[in-house]
Amino acid sequence: MDLREISRLLYQIKLTNQEINTLFKKETGFSFFRSFNSRDQRDELGEFFQTAA
Repeated sequence: MDLREISRLLYQIKLTNQEINTLFKKETGFSFFRSFNSRDQRDELGEFFQTAA
């Protein structure tokens, strides 16, 4: 696998990751990249994952 092919694959992974993060934020209202300012926000996200499992 040459460098261009690796670069193309990494770029595709980056785009897919952005799409997943956008969908997650639309569905949950949470952003993976938002810093949590309070314990309540962290607790809320934890509860979401517990109920989703």
